[in-house]
Amino acid sequence: AHGYDNQANQLTLSPLLLDSFLRLSLSIVGSPDFNENTVGIWNDFFRDPGGSDQRAEIRKRLEPFLLLAFRSTVDEETVDRYTDYALGKVQEGLSFPDAMKRVASAVLSSPRFLFRYGSTAKGQDLFVVASNLSYFLWNSSPDLALLRLAESGELATLGTFRETIDRMLADSRIERFLDSFPSQWMQLEN
Repeated sequence: AHGYDNQANQLTLSPLLLDSFLRLSLSIVGSPDFNENTVGIWNDFFRDPGGSDQRAEIRKRLEPFLLLAFRSTVDEETVDRYTDYALGKVQEGLSFPDAMKRVASAVLSSPRFLFRYGSTAKGQDLFVVASNLSYFLWNSSPDLALLRLAESGELATLGTFRETIDRMLADSRIERFLDSFPSQWMQLEN
């Protein structure tokens, strides 16, 4: 449980560091290389929806993005807060893609994105199980398929759990495990 470098209960985030993460995330989404040709989710997340209900469209786009970024379900109040932020940026005159870049930056600099939270001591939170599996085997956050299994409760069934492990072991991201987790876990750098 304590072999990860980004365990929230072992780290702190000073205001200065938080500001640095925010500036870093703004520089990423503000880069000329961050565009529809280089960003895989551009059409689903950043592209202007046209004349549709912007609040509903922003919310529809944010829900799966926040699920992936925070690795767990997100309460309505949090989704509303990010939705209101993006909508406010549009109302201030920013283009839809630029407003979505700003909200993406805010999400990427959130402690909920930067750190891992939760414990499986009671074995009840399937999102923590999904996150632990993913960080253990892929050295990365869970994909949407794994999070959806946690959300539906299917990850708790033995058959689905085994199928998920097989899928994850067959994925190319398993190479990350070999490259970094054993040295973190065994603290070989010390």
